[in-house]
Amino acid sequence: MPRWAIELVGEALDLATAELAGCLEAQGGRPGEVSRIGRFAFLAGGPVGEAMARTALSRRAFEIVLERPSMDALLEDVSALEGFLGGTYRISVGVHHPHTIEKGMVVRGLVKALGGRAVVRNPDVVLKVLVGAGVIVGVLRHRADRRSILSRDVMRRPFFSPVSIRSVYARTLVNLARTPVDGRFADPFCGGGGILMEAAALGAEA
Repeated sequence: MPRWAIELVGEALDLATAELAGCLEAQGGRPGEVSRIGRFAFLAGGPVGEAMARTALSRRAFEIVLERPSMDALLEDVSALEGFLGGTYRISVGVHHPHTIEKGMVVRGLVKALGGRAVVRNPDVVLKVLVGAGVIVGVLRHRADRRSILSRDVMRRPFFSPVSIRSVYARTLVNLARTPVDGRFADPFCGGGGILMEAAALGAEA
């Protein structure tokens, strides 16, 4: 069963974690415990691709492919990553307490060990290295389609009221309600209809 590190968005990270769990359950998954370290939520299994297609408060999903107790241990066993690199690659780094290691140092060390196929733009593979109590390496598998949600934001609508909810939070409420894509969603005090718009955009009967 694959393990995942999901990059969260915004300042309310507990809310983002709860919304992710709602997305997974709405798609028929049983995510079990969704833990969080910094801006990343961690889980095992589940319909992650489908969840990322509907989330408002997550950005990218990385499949965890390698875990080591330290950066030194990772660099000594960096050949274990070569099977995931089918061409060019880019490395991004996240550092969490208790470490204060410099991100550029991690990137330079890995690029030197892996070889000269690293690029800045349009890589074939994106690696995420999370350094904390140990080191986790993930490969980017899914991106959230937040652009379509933002395209329905308040200022882009032909009508809205001063109390209209932002599209990101409207989608979050639909996801927290575990609304299935073929389900039914009712908002008895709909106002400008922003929450109903997000339910309908998922495919629900609004």
